[in-house]
Amino acid sequence: MNKITKIVIPVAGIGMRFLPWTKTMPKEMLPIINRPLLDYIVDQAIDSGIETIIFVSSTAKKPLDDYFDRNLDLEAQLSQKGKLKELEEIKKISQKANFVFVRQGEQLGNGHALLQAKPITANEPFVFCWGDELILSQPPIFKQLIDAYQKYPGNYLALLKSIPGNHNIWCEKYGNAAGKELEPGIIQVSKVIEKPGRGNSISDLFSVGGFIAEPEYIEALSQSAPGKGGEIWWNSAFDKFIEKGKVFGKIIDGEYLDLGTPAGFVKANLYFALKNPEIFEEIKEYINLNKN
Repeated sequence: MNKITKIVIPVAGIGMRFLPWTKTMPKEMLPIINRPLLDYIVDQAIDSGIETIIFVSSTAKKPLDDYFDRNLDLEAQLSQKGKLKELEEIKKISQKANFVFVRQGEQLGNGHALLQAKPITANEPFVFCWGDELILSQPPIFKQLIDAYQKYPGNYLALLKSIPGNHNIWCEKYGNAAGKELEPGIIQVSKVIEKPGRGNSISDLFSVGGFIAEPEYIEALSQSAPGKGGEIWWNSAFDKFIEKGKVFGKIIDGEYLDLGTPAGFVKANLYFALKNPEIFEEIKEYINLNKN
């Protein structure tokens, strides 16, 4: 069985919800405390055994390239000022993994973005995830997916269970999946409805955070006809593989943060601020003072 060592992350989108910030800076570079949100996703991938990070990018996303590359001028300045701790932190960024940037000339759907990485993923299964979603879990989400894949090889959806407070909202935002339980936490998917709408859900399981794609799926996706707006969607070939029994779901035990929205971005900063011993007390005091 092939070892999964690659992840594809599409980052070419404009980031409409974060204008005017995204007029000059990628959404993925929004800071969570002192690191861009994308760096947290990269760390989760590396902690899951991923060795190659493939970004499907655009000409407007050069700051991403720069962040994951070395900055010799900055390194020299930090060295001269004796900032050795900061120097080591900066140098480690480019050494985390093998970073590959692929240009998506036109944005023709997230499936189209996925296909741009085909020459690099070759004949290997790989993880595909979004650059604005973070699932806080141990083990990391991608490790949970990969471990499930080792038991039941196939194409895998990361699934989260909704709760009464967010179920109706998720019905309007995410794909809804149902299937047969193979063992606790793993299902063989029998049906997926994209954004079913309130009152039309088929289960409490929703597709968020990413998935594992096998080479056969990518080949089928490349043969898919464009849909609405001339775009290709990542799940365009799913029905065919569901019929073959080759789509599974791993129910992830973790907390979901939608960093593609301003509210989710603020929640993420609060979460990590309250975990940071250097600023925890100050943030906690501020929250208590502003409760009313």
